[in-house]
Amino acid sequence: HVVARNIEDKDQYKAILKTFSEISLIRSVLLLAGDRRNPAGPYGNSLDLIVGHELKEIGIDTVLFAGYPQGHPLISNEELTRYLGKKIDYAISRDLKVEVVTQLCGCVEKSAEWIKNLYAEKNVLARMSVPVGRYETINRQFKKIYSNASQELAADGSGWSRSGFIESAARTIKRSNIIPKLHLISFDEIDTLLSIKPDLNSLLNRGLL
Repeated sequence: HVVARNIEDKDQYKAILKTFSEISLIRSVLLLAGDRRNPAGPYGNSLDLIVGHELKEIGIDTVLFAGYPQGHPLISNEELTRYLGKKIDYAISRDLKVEVVTQLCGCVEKSAEWIKNLYAEKNVLARMSVPVGRYETINRQFKKIYSNASQELAADGSGWSRSGFIESAARTIKRSNIIPKLHLISFDEIDTLLSIKPDLNSLLNRGLL
């Protein structure tokens, strides 16, 4: 993925694109604005990474944008909807395929409904992002994203099960024909990611993944 606000200048972005072009297997890229308040360079949002750049010429045929089924702490839902639509429309106008990756999922039902509505309005598929890190890490991330994290996770973790959450998301995707896949977020906690391998194998064996 490429984070717009972390790029210091146009030369750095050109170098990133050049690297993509040299790795022929790269066909899609996740474009993000980034959380820093002040951009390091000229790119303030993910749309800036497409405008003026012919991604298809370097082999990129699909771009992915972030979606916010449960809102954003600094941006209104109306603005999120308007701007995502603008990015989708522009990317399609440049003959790029588009997918969306949701923010860290705190409620499977809310995310699934949002994905359904996005597909109905824009005919675009969205991947559901599911946390698979340690409870403490997930809760900390939720508090950054949501105004009331306790609505999503029990304060002490007693009401939350990682394997149960993953299975709930997998079952929802299985019932849907418009959610292509899970997007697992491990927060670089590789040991935790490895620990859920039996859960993932179980879901595969039951035809849920």
